[in-house]
Amino acid sequence: MARRKVNLQWISNNATRRAMYKRRYQSLEKKASELTTLCGIKMCVVVYGDRKAQPEVWPSDVEAKKFLKKFRDTCQMLAAS
Repeated sequence: MARRKVNLQWISNNATRRAMYKRRYQSLEKKASELTTLCGIKMCVVVYGDRKAQPEVWPSDVEAKKFLKKFRDTCQMLAAS
């Protein structure tokens, strides 16, 4: 069954926009969890919400910081080569 094309546009109703954001974030979080389980990979998800000071991070802030530090170190090592 083919999925229909999603028409991306600004949602003007604040309550609807927040509900859609929450649903999409939960879906993204679930997909990331499934990928880590099924493929045996490490990943993190960082999502900046509308008018939020801090981003939402999956699986946790500490895990994401470790992951991003390792990624940054690997990139620097490759660039130095």
